[in-house]
Amino acid sequence: MQMNEGQIQAIRQIDGQLIIVACPGSGKTTTLLNRIHYMTEAKGIDPSSILMLTFSKAAADEMKRRYKDNFDSETAVYFGTIHAFCLALIKKFKPEEFRDGIISDYDVNDFFMKKINRMSNIGNKADFVNELRLDIGKFNNSFAIIGQYEPACCKNKNLFYGLLRNYEEYKQSVGKIDYDDMLFLAYEILKYDDNALSWIRDRYRYVLVDEYQDVSELQKRIIYQIAGKDGNLAVVGDDDQSIYGFRGADASIMLNFKKDYPDSELIYLKTNYRSNEEIVEKSSQLIKHNRIRFDKEFLSNRGAGGKVEHLSVMNRKAEIDLLLKDIVNQLESGMNPDEIAVIYRVNKQGTLLAEALMDKEITFKTNDKISGIYDHWIYNDILAFYRMATGMGSKYDFWLTLNHPNRYLYDEGIKNCGPDENRMIRVIRARRTEAWKKDSAIKEVKDYFKLLTAIKSAKGPGAVIRTLITKGKYRNYLSEYADYRNEDLSMLNSILDQLLAAAENSAGWAEWEEEVKCEKMELEKACKSSGGITLTTMHSAKGLEWKLVYIIDCIEGINPYIKAKSASEMEEERRLFYVAMTRAKDRLIFMSYKNTSSGQGSISRFLSESGIAKEIKGQIRTRHKIKSSYAENSSYYEGEQADRLSGGEEIPEIAVGDRVNTRLYGKGVITDIIYDSAKRPKKFTVNYTVDGDKSYIYPAAFAKGMTKAD
Repeated sequence: MQMNEGQIQAIRQIDGQLIIVACPGSGKTTTLLNRIHYMTEAKGIDPSSILMLTFSKAAADEMKRRYKDNFDSETAVYFGTIHAFCLALIKKFKPEEFRDGIISDYDVNDFFMKKINRMSNIGNKADFVNELRLDIGKFNNSFAIIGQYEPACCKNKNLFYGLLRNYEEYKQSVGKIDYDDMLFLAYEILKYDDNALSWIRDRYRYVLVDEYQDVSELQKRIIYQIAGKDGNLAVVGDDDQSIYGFRGADASIMLNFKKDYPDSELIYLKTNYRSNEEIVEKSSQLIKHNRIRFDKEFLSNRGAGGKVEHLSVMNRKAEIDLLLKDIVNQLESGMNPDEIAVIYRVNKQGTLLAEALMDKEITFKTNDKISGIYDHWIYNDILAFYRMATGMGSKYDFWLTLNHPNRYLYDEGIKNCGPDENRMIRVIRARRTEAWKKDSAIKEVKDYFKLLTAIKSAKGPGAVIRTLITKGKYRNYLSEYADYRNEDLSMLNSILDQLLAAAENSAGWAEWEEEVKCEKMELEKACKSSGGITLTTMHSAKGLEWKLVYIIDCIEGINPYIKAKSASEMEEERRLFYVAMTRAKDRLIFMSYKNTSSGQGSISRFLSESGIAKEIKGQIRTRHKIKSSYAENSSYYEGEQADRLSGGEEIPEIAVGDRVNTRLYGKGVITDIIYDSAKRPKKFTVNYTVDGDKSYIYPAAFAKGMTKAD
């Protein structure tokens, strides 16, 4: 590869401090490896005095392998992660801190799961623990102040700080450290042990740091301690690709490097060797909407060409239909499936897509764990309610279902009663509290057991879920949960709707259980493939590239994600979308839909900021005329005619575009009306985000309570 001017400057600038700002596809790793080779061969620098730090073991191993392959030689250069380096430091200078080793992920998860096991307001406990651990890592890495840090795992600060304190006490009791402790202990050694600091600085006179945009405040302090005020420190990264804020990464650290080292040199690697011109232009247009960044221009080495498109449909199922149709066309035209990727914001979005690809027998691969709908906590909730209703429930099932939705029955006295209605009521009556509070709690207990009776009477899994939704107010619980965990309600409703549809297609519980078992096995097998189309989250896509990239679900609430509230969080969402865009080499396709389960959807602001939505206006869906497969099998609710209705229900007039709220499928939009010879509505079709088109008899659907105006 012939080096450009920026790369040559970066390779030859050895002494002092240097910051290299490298755009996507700029040959950053190649430049770094050539710089190391230049240092050792042209400048005669001892390889063992070079410390090359990066942020994943895979990246460190890959750099070491590529160095050996490119220059046909082993090297004494230290290629490693900052955590591995810190651990080596602890073992050398403070071995007593490591005598009992590193605490395992299993032990940490097990500790937290036991702590929250009886908290029924936390539905997906595994997800909560994952987010809690990320919060703890961010808290520690950013030197946050207790009381001022806002956790992402929940709105309850007291819960977060209580669990944090419990965790620190637990680590001390077992005498083990975690990965955050590794960094803290190493930092303390470098800050307070002059002999250790002197040894490190004498040993490593040249420090290089890759992916510098991903460092945390704690990691920065460690790096600065190693290099010193006047040391030889070169950092490389792209502030526009800083996407790990949830782990404590802080893009401002890279932006302030020249303030910390006023005499440092700044070099831009601005030539993109990966993407065609239009892709570079659109992604550049997007990222310039961020205010806190290096001001830079981008060039495409590949020149004119590339194709950027936006396709919009009515709902998410239609989006997947269109996506599959386009993928099939590409494969039939001879495109290598390994050159195709579908990128999405969060892992949960991959579920429907994976199942659709399996149905079409299209091979896919993924580095992320894709969980099916039967791995979701909502499915476990349904089973727990069913077991409780049929007398097979455990103590855990009782605790889980009692407050779904919230009945405010949390005290241990009630929980210890077990599923005994009379005993629970006696405990409530014995309370020393106002009479109205007792009456309210007793009503909640009675409602709970009425629900279990109704579920027991329901015939088949579909009827059980419908009962849970209608009599158990389960969608209310999902709304409470989404608010508590700051999650996307439409995704939770989507999972529930998918489970309902699957259950209603089964003859009974035995058949459904068999289908669940088969689907889990098929999904597990499909996810183990080493070839095929790539399904990936935006975070996992970083550093990779494909000829054709689809970015799906380009709507507000997903891109940007619903949890992004502050200006800095919104800028990180934009950087994440930019990372996804810049994975494409030749063709980039954005996909969006107009209707969501929570209402009319808005196309992502990132498309207009990229100059895409406005540019494509009027051309959406011109490439494909879609007739969704699920629309061909619309279900009809045959009801009584208007002259046979009774009860005096108010029947609304309807028009195409009206929003309605249905008992089974939630909110939807009327998309078609069939009239009789007298031009009165006879049938109407409602489109739902997840379930597609459903047809109803007018006015029976309103009179029987299946549908109401929204």
